[in-house]
Amino acid sequence: TCACSLRCDVFFNPINFVFCFFFFFNDTATTEIYTLSLHDALPISVRLDVRYYGNTVMREIYKELNLAKQICVENTNGFARLDLSWKDKFGLINRTVISANTQEGILFDYERPLDGNLSLPNKGAFRTRNQHFVTLRDFRVSQQPVTSAFLADFSRSTWDIILELELVMNTAPGGAKREVFRFKRTVFMPNRYISMKDQICL
Repeated sequence: TCACSLRCDVFFNPINFVFCFFFFFNDTATTEIYTLSLHDALPISVRLDVRYYGNTVMREIYKELNLAKQICVENTNGFARLDLSWKDKFGLINRTVISANTQEGILFDYERPLDGNLSLPNKGAFRTRNQHFVTLRDFRVSQQPVTSAFLADFSRSTWDIILELELVMNTAPGGAKREVFRFKRTVFMPNRYISMKDQICL
């Protein structure tokens, strides 16, 4: 059932239902790459590893937000910190903290994602002697602005996530070269919307 049907019942019809479903659940991630000083000889395998890390992290963040009912966003050391909570089927409150730092990247409950198996891609071909290394450049999470009182609950349940990774190549002629990978996703939190809470933080 479309989560937005709770608020769309006044004007519900098949056309609105299709629009509603598409608008709130078609939240595919986008990836942008821009260059501070791009060197064309950058190995493809390194780029692929950076993209895999970024896309996987964004997917895991999406899963957590999709489950959570409450969210509190803070800024810690220049990066977003998310405190998420929800109740399980036994009524117990569960929490997940998503944090970030330059050297370790994105952390879930202060551990690396995927049960500790996903790290910033600083190991592998062309990275044995710091020829190339990756750091977290930016991690931002912001609530979409409320543009209409009618859509206020939707806005309070919709968040924009931006993740930027910086790849530095130390072997390029003329000095280190840098390339930035940006990952962006808009996530709708159905459980938060359904809960109809007025406060962002518990």
